[in-house]
This record gives sequence, structure tokens and C-alpha cells, in this order.
Amino acid sequence: MKQMPCGEFGANAMYFAMGVLAYNLAERLKRQALPEEYRTATVATLRWKLYRLAAKLVRHARLWVLQIKADLEKWRLLQSARLACAALGG
Repeated sequence: MKQMPCGEFGANAMYFAMGVLAYNLAERLKRQALPEEYRTATVATLRWKLYRLAAKLVRHARLWVLQIKADLEKWRLLQSARLACAALGG
């Protein structure tokens, strides 16, 4: 978000609006779904620890399944965040 992606006003406005939305979602995730040690984490830290995962979407028995490659600690963190988000209704 340090520089504009192009010279078009509408495209730049959309770019910054998506950045604000991503920031606000990350803040809500930190406050309501992640453990206490993530409360002061930056967006870059969240991206490195949570979002940056090797995964693939496969079809198995007529269902779509997301297969994630993660260690046990990251898997537990993702599961707790998923359950917390489900409890919030989102």
C-alpha cells in the first residue's frame, strides 16, 4: 500500500479499498479468532504464519476438499480460528 499500482483513479481507489478491507479483516481475525499471542502481530506476520500455505483443491467422492500442507502447530491454529469464526456466525 506504499504506492499506487497505476495512473487510473478508479483502479487506484479499488486497490486501496481492497487494502483497507484486508487490514480490517486481519484485525478482526486477531481480536476474535486467534490466540492471545497474535494480538500484536502485524499483517506481514499473519501473512507469513497463516495465509502462506501450500494447498490444493481436489474432488473426492463428489465433494470438493481443500488439502493443506501444514505442521501440527499451524493446523491447530487454523482449526481454532475456524471454530472461533463459526461461533461468531461468520
